[in-house]
Amino acid sequence: MVGGVLVERTVGEVLPAVESNKTKISESVEKLKEVMYRKDKEVREYQAKYKIKFKNSNGLAGNTASSASAVASNEQGVLV
Repeated sequence: MVGGVLVERTVGEVLPAVESNKTKISESVEKLKEVMYRKDKEVREYQAKYKIKFKNSNGLAGNTASSASAVASNEQGVLV
């Protein structure tokens, strides 16, 4: 009984599956991070190639990921 619920599997049976799932999730997160960094680099190269800059909320032109994310988060962005 676990929390008043009858379970059919023991910790010994479930633990390997949980550890395997944790490992797979960690690997997936690392792969997604790598893809994100590559895409970020690609976007920065595109911005540099075409001289694209975003105005952030302070009125300063910037070429940072925070200014790009500000545009994506429904704030008004202006291409200069």
